[in-house]
Amino acid sequence: TALGVPVSVVHSRVVMAHTQADVQIGSGGTPPPTVPVPNVVGQTQAAATSAITSAGLTVGTVTQQSSTTVASGSVISESPAAGTSVASASAVNLVVSSGAPAPTQVAVPNVVGQTQAAATSALSAAALTVGTVTQQSSTTVASGSVISESPAAGTSVASASAVNLVVSSGAPAPTQVAVPNVVGQTQAAATSAITSAGLTAGTVTMQSSTTVASGSVISESPAAGTSVASASAVNLVVSSGAPAPGQVAVPNVVGETEAAATSAISAAALTVGAVTQQSSTTVASGNVISESPAAGTSVASGAAVSLVVSSGAPAPGQVAVPNVVGQTQAAATSAISGAGFTVGAVAQESSTTVASGSVISQNPAAGADSASGSAVDLVVSTGGGASSGGGGILGGGGAFDSFTLAALLSSLIGGLWRARRIRNFQQCLHRIRLV
Repeated sequence: TALGVPVSVVHSRVVMAHTQADVQIGSGGTPPPTVPVPNVVGQTQAAATSAITSAGLTVGTVTQQSSTTVASGSVISESPAAGTSVASASAVNLVVSSGAPAPTQVAVPNVVGQTQAAATSALSAAALTVGTVTQQSSTTVASGSVISESPAAGTSVASASAVNLVVSSGAPAPTQVAVPNVVGQTQAAATSAITSAGLTAGTVTMQSSTTVASGSVISESPAAGTSVASASAVNLVVSSGAPAPGQVAVPNVVGETEAAATSAISAAALTVGAVTQQSSTTVASGNVISESPAAGTSVASGAAVSLVVSSGAPAPGQVAVPNVVGQTQAAATSAISGAGFTVGAVAQESSTTVASGSVISQNPAAGADSASGSAVDLVVSTGGGASSGGGGILGGGGAFDSFTLAALLSSLIGGLWRARRIRNFQQCLHRIRLV
C-alpha cells in the first residue's frame, strides 16, 4: 500500500451501493522466490545431487531403473523437468540407471565330435555365437570335427555369448625315419637296431646260405637308407646256414617273368614243376605271383618248384577263384563267400592224407576266372579208411557214409533173395525125381 505495508489480501465487495475495502496486513513477509530446475540427466547421482542442492533445491525420491543406454549410477530422468521454475527448496525426483538388464541365460550345447558346420548350426540354434576356432591334429577325431569347446557343454552363459572351438586337422603326418642297415648282423642285433630306429621287425624268412653265417641277416626290406614312416615294419631274410649236402635253396623268383624264373630255378639245379595261371590286379601278366616250395627252402637238387603265374587282371565281372584246398569246410565256405562266389555241391570222400572235414579238391580250380556269384564245388574228406579194432560184416568197423551202407544192405538183401529162390528150385527138382 501507500503506507508501505505488505498487502496479503485485498477484498472488494459492494454493500448497499457502497464500496468497502477491507485490508488485511500479512505478517509473513515477501513470497518465496522461484528457481529453475538444473539439467542433471546423464550426470552421476552424486554430481546430480550436488547440482540440485547448489540450485537451492533438494533431492526427492531416487528410483533405480535398468538401461542399455545410460551407464549404471547415472541419471536417466528428473522430475520436474530441467528448466522448470519451482519454489526454492522444492524436491527434484531422480530416476537413476542400474545398468543393462541381466541377459537371458542359455546352456552351451554339446558339439564335441560334430563337424564344424554342424557345431556352428547347433550353437546358432542355442542363441550363441562361434568364437575362436583353433585347428589341432588328432589321431582319434576325424578331420573337420570338434575336439573340444569352451565354455564346456552344459555351462549356463548369457545369450549371444561366444563359444570357442578346437577342430581336428586330422592325424599328424608320421615322422619319417631311415631304415638302418642290418645286413650281416645277427637277428637279435638287427631287431634291436630296427626298434631303436623307431621301426618294428616284420616277417622273418629263413633261407639257407653258403656265404652268410647261420642266424645272420641276408637281406632286409625296405632296403637300408629308405625313408619310411615311424613304426613301419622291416622284413628280414635270415640265414639258416649252408644247405645239407645235396640240398639247395629255392631261389626267390616272385615278381620275375616266367622265363626269368625258369632260368633262375635251372641255375639253382632245380626244375620247374606245375605252372598255374591265375589272374591278378597287382602282378603284371606273365610274372610270378608265388612259388612252392617258398624261397629259401632247402630242397634236394633236381626238385621241382611249382609256379603260379599272373594272367593279368580278370575280365570285367570275372574274379579269381580262391584256393581253399586243405582248409576246413567252414573256412572254405567263408573264403568262397568272401570272394563273391557261392558254395556248390559238396561231396564226401575218404582220405588218408587230408584231415576229416577239410577240402580235398575244388572245382573250378584255384586261380580260375569265374563269374561273380557262380558256384564252387567241393570234395570234403571224411577221414581215413577202416580203423583198427571191431569186426563184423562191414569189415573192421570202418567209416561208411549213408550211400555206401545202403548199397551194402541192398546187395546183402538181394543175395539172400536169390539164395531162397535157388533153394525152392532145388526142392521142386527133388519132387519131380520122386514122381
